[in-house]
Amino acid sequence: EGSVQAILEARDRIGKFSSPFEIFQEVPPRAVNRKVIEGLIKAGALDSLGWSRSQLYHLMDKMIEYSNEFQKIKSSDTKNYYHF
Repeated sequence: EGSVQAILEARDRIGKFSSPFEIFQEVPPRAVNRKVIEGLIKAGALDSLGWSRSQLYHLMDKMIEYSNEFQKIKSSDTKNYYHF
């Protein structure tokens, strides 16, 4: 439930997602883990992004890795901003 809520809030904030990677830019990593991603793919929730389900399954590890790295950079930029 928390994951779905986080995804819906992000979509309300920015509009329709244009890629699966954009989801990971907008949703906290704790809300979008492997189980959640698999569920979204199986349910067809990401079909509108133009990628086949097999492509999404194949990219799942990359999406998770991207999410973690993106959030680290985002967090680092925030910390650097407040140190000035």
